[in-house]
Amino acid sequence: MSWALLWTLVALWGSAFSLITIALRELPGITLVGLRLSMGWLVLLGLFRLKGKRLPRDPRAWAYFSVIAVLGNCIPYCLITWGQEVVPSGMTGILMSITPLVVVGLAHFTLPGEKASILKVAGIIAGFVGIWFLLSSPGQEQVAGQPGLLPRQLGILLGAVCYGVTIIIARRQPVQDPMLASLAVLGISALVMIVPALWAMPPGDWVSLSWQTLLSIVVLGVFCTGYATVVYFQLIRTAGATFLSLMNYLIPLWAVVVGSIFLGEKLHPGGWLAMLVVLVGVALAGSRR
Repeated sequence: MSWALLWTLVALWGSAFSLITIALRELPGITLVGLRLSMGWLVLLGLFRLKGKRLPRDPRAWAYFSVIAVLGNCIPYCLITWGQEVVPSGMTGILMSITPLVVVGLAHFTLPGEKASILKVAGIIAGFVGIWFLLSSPGQEQVAGQPGLLPRQLGILLGAVCYGVTIIIARRQPVQDPMLASLAVLGISALVMIVPALWAMPPGDWVSLSWQTLLSIVVLGVFCTGYATVVYFQLIRTAGATFLSLMNYLIPLWAVVVGSIFLGEKLHPGGWLAMLVVLVGVALAGSRR
């Protein structure tokens, strides 16, 4: 069951990059972000009601929820979606794999008992060397078929850094129930993003959306955001964080394969080498000896 849930999570999060690429053909990026967060929140709200739980009243907890919502959802979702207007989905998956490296580096300075070993430092260095190689590979400006690729890639990297910082903050937040924390964070995120999302989309454009775009929005919101959050916390509870860390290797590979099969994207040779170096860095950074 743990392996089935892990592959479900990898499929959902690894395919999200391709779905975003499809939806961006007809939707403004900020509209896609608002719809995705709102649908994900509705899924968790339904499960929350079924379990009969209540939201916490601690002001300190809601302060944490607000910071996590903005830094861990609103900002990175907007940056990554903006980046994917140009960057192919497979390359986005590789760039996002630096998140665990950021977590290891920040944990060394902020979390007691999580000091980085020599192997972890080597992993962080290897990972960022791989990212540098990906960004500096010859001909990468032609990957997306238009100039201006590097600023969008840097935007995606900044989004990945936001995720890493958020993980450190989330470890210190006072509410330990993952369902409560997820519902509160997604609710605040949806509240922040839904107004600009609707404002950016002219009313008349909704009726002209293709079924591919509508399906991408639903799958992104309901499954890749809402249901994936439930699977994520279920895996943490039943299989542990060490087992869950396997997704750091599988999601970039899945994203590249899905982008290649369904969108016709081709990762240049330097990209394959960069992915290998990054995954080696993730493996070293996640080592326990």
